[in-house]
Amino acid sequence: MAHATAFTPMQGLKLFAALFLTAAMGAVAQQPIDRSALPPAVQKAVEANSQGATITAITTGTSYGKQVYEVQMTANGQPKNIEIASDGTLNGVMKDVTQESLGSNIENAVISRVAGASITRVQSITRNSRVTGYKISTTKDGKPGEVHLTTLPVVSKPGSNL
Repeated sequence: MAHATAFTPMQGLKLFAALFLTAAMGAVAQQPIDRSALPPAVQKAVEANSQGATITAITTGTSYGKQVYEVQMTANGQPKNIEIASDGTLNGVMKDVTQESLGSNIENAVISRVAGASITRVQSITRNSRVTGYKISTTKDGKPGEVHLTTLPVVSKPGSNL
């Protein structure tokens, strides 16, 4: 069940800054891969995280320069994706959510990042049982796009402008 989170104006400003600073500019092309070709640690993670689900696709690519595997599945009638590192670590779980469930601060940041594009899908990203971000799929002029946003707090480093 989705819920809205209330933010103070300063928290909203910091969240908005975090979304802009950490938004990915585009997705790395994913390549389809057969389940039998997965490394043993990844196969074990897929098995543990897909019980009761129907796997519809497995792809591989890079995220922040590291090899990852994305498993698309349907669980309880709902789409669900998981991302697994090459060592079998579950990086995150992505589930479809409605744009309205984001809360106004996040929804406004999403709308400003995808200006001129149509939002085709919004997924929450959960790590360690906490929503840490969103993956927003878009289309603009017939071309697909993607924006990644984080809800993690920004930690200022000495000498930074934050």
